[in-house]
Amino acid sequence: MIENTLTKAVRVVDEVEKILKDVEGYDAKLDTKTSKGISKIKKTLKSLSSIAQKEKEKRKEVEHERDEVQKEIKKEIHKREEVEKRELFVKSVLGKDTIEIQKLQHQIKISSNNINEAMLYLKGSFIEKEKNPPFKTLKDIVATVMLESEKIKKITSIVTSANFDLYSKRIKEDIVFFIVEYVKSFKDSFVKTKIVREDIKFKMSFSPLEVQIVLDNLYSNIDKMKGKGATLIFEKKSSTELVIKFLDDGKRISNDDTSEIFKFGFTTTKNGSGMGLYNVKQIIKSMNSTIKFIQNKEEKGFMVTLKK
Repeated sequence: MIENTLTKAVRVVDEVEKILKDVEGYDAKLDTKTSKGISKIKKTLKSLSSIAQKEKEKRKEVEHERDEVQKEIKKEIHKREEVEKRELFVKSVLGKDTIEIQKLQHQIKISSNNINEAMLYLKGSFIEKEKNPPFKTLKDIVATVMLESEKIKKITSIVTSANFDLYSKRIKEDIVFFIVEYVKSFKDSFVKTKIVREDIKFKMSFSPLEVQIVLDNLYSNIDKMKGKGATLIFEKKSSTELVIKFLDDGKRISNDDTSEIFKFGFTTTKNGSGMGLYNVKQIIKSMNSTIKFIQNKEEKGFMVTLKK
């Protein structure tokens, strides 16, 4: 309705301008009565022209308001989509169908088989022959068992998302979104965490299960060091490189121990196994990425550099 009115008003402006040009210069040759009539017509046409111009301005205002409303609608749609993503993310695996449960069982079977094979190798090669295994062999076997056991433990409490098939070995998605949503979903289980630049997007291939194991171990390390809070900082160095700083306020360690922190069996706590951070480094390494421990006057924690 408004659009039709404005269109007609613009057409009137064009017609008015054309008529005024046609009658310009002819009124002096006409008789007085006709000349007065033409004069009235010109005034009327000028008035119509003014009205049409105002209608054009109103049309611009209406279009501007319409554009602003559309922007707001798009923002609300985006917000709603984000809320829906978060709601889907925290749904329990209990609500998944039989196909997803089969995938879950398959992953547990794989991890169980890996543990069984490691134990059979240890038994057949050393225990039955009453030989002492080399330290490196024993270390590798224990590391395998610990990592696969942790995967099984993680699977029992796994969460899922419509966009993330957490049962698949690897997916290609926004890892920043995944990490942020995981931390927020388990905020009651973790220390209070401040997240910096969570709007960064970095799509890469990763295993959701392994990323969760990394995060769980890093948070567990904070608990062991009596920390009360953490800061998670994302920094995109380039289109192929993302730096994640995982800082905390827990107790500091001796500078002599900083180079040993990722070594197999190394621990600074009485009840530590020395396996958590070792597994973390192995997982990060398998992602063709790096992790290092940082401790200086300003900050303490870990810096992970992810590369596509």
